[in-house]
Amino acid sequence: MTLRRMILGICMLILGAIPAFTQENDPHAIALERIEEARVSGADRLDLRIELQAVPPELFELTQLRILYLVNNEITELPPEIGNLTNLRELYLYDSHLTELPAEIGELTSLHELYLSDNNLTELPSEIGNLSELHLLTLNGNQLTDLPDEISLLSNMEFLAISDNPFLSIPEEVFSLSNLRILDLGRIGLNELPSEISVLTNLESLALSGNNLTQLPSDIGNLTNLLSLYLDANQLTGLPTEIQNLVNLRTLILDYNQLSEIPLSVFILTNLTQLDFNENSVTTLPPEIGQLNNLSFLGMNNNQLLRLPEEIGSLSNLAYLYASHNQLRNLPGGIGNLTSLYALMLDNNQLEDLPPEIGDLTRLSFLNLSENQLQALPTEFGNLSTLIYLDVSNNQLTQLPRSIGYFRQLSFLAIAGNPLTFPPTEITRQSFPVIQEYLRNSSP
Repeated sequence: MTLRRMILGICMLILGAIPAFTQENDPHAIALERIEEARVSGADRLDLRIELQAVPPELFELTQLRILYLVNNEITELPPEIGNLTNLRELYLYDSHLTELPAEIGELTSLHELYLSDNNLTELPSEIGNLSELHLLTLNGNQLTDLPDEISLLSNMEFLAISDNPFLSIPEEVFSLSNLRILDLGRIGLNELPSEISVLTNLESLALSGNNLTQLPSDIGNLTNLLSLYLDANQLTGLPTEIQNLVNLRTLILDYNQLSEIPLSVFILTNLTQLDFNENSVTTLPPEIGQLNNLSFLGMNNNQLLRLPEEIGSLSNLAYLYASHNQLRNLPGGIGNLTSLYALMLDNNQLEDLPPEIGDLTRLSFLNLSENQLQALPTEFGNLSTLIYLDVSNNQLTQLPRSIGYFRQLSFLAIAGNPLTFPPTEITRQSFPVIQEYLRNSSP
């Protein structure tokens, strides 16, 4: 029995170590196992996200496959036998180090979605034009400088992403895809947006982020079905008046440009729910901001705003207001009308006081007032009992309101950098629960 146990132990050591290397961690072995399982079961979906360095030829016998994941691999090239999988509807090949596609990719005529992002492709085969059922094509993050003429044959295309490629201009074939609904042209080195963009009248989302655009053509106003327009990280100094024609627009992102003002035409877009113009040089927010009463998110950090208009109080649906790193000295009383506000970020301004109406923000959960010149918090501050996060650090506060001690939902409180006398230093150096307890049980 002892010898038997010894032999068994040795076998377990050997057999326990080898499978851990050759089977459990070997991508090729795992792939073969999954392929065999799919063959036996007749599964129409196969996931091979396992860092393969070569595609097992057995894969191409699974002609029943409709969905195939070959992502996060190191296969560099796709065998021509991929053309055998004629029932494929979705093919995922992103992040797989591919340098080229075989012409046989064009035999996958049932394909609806093709994901090729984050590879090393420098060109596409002309046979891609045979994929007449293709609705979605992602090519972002490759090394493409052009698209084949045959791309224009993909008349059912609704989603095209070609961002992060060195195109320098929009391939003219794109303008033939009249059914496009979503188009991502981010970071392709664009210096100008051609007027031909106006022919894509079915567009609902257009991303032009991270290019070198200094202006937009007036024809952009023809894209009246647009819901989202991303113009961040360009060099825009203004917007065409025709932007006001985008009456269905919900999201407008203008961050990281060179805008000194927000054109009045923007405030005609009353369906906007998100307006971002962070990191610009805007000095004034006009009273027309009050017309955007569907806004739920307003981002204007890192500008040169001196004041907020009273009309900002008309934004009754606003949930997020970001106005950090400006030059605000005070807030309008109308701020109290923002009763849907959930987060208010006003750090790094020059605020000297807060209006009593701040206490009307009874749904507020996040409030950042750090790096200002506040000398006191109004009595009405005690109404903000829904606060979860409160930062009043680096101001000129000498006292904290006792009411903060009763904020039951508060889980973060920053008060450093104030000349506080109440609570005293020996208390403020202690944990947050101790500070709250002191505020509840003491008086200035």
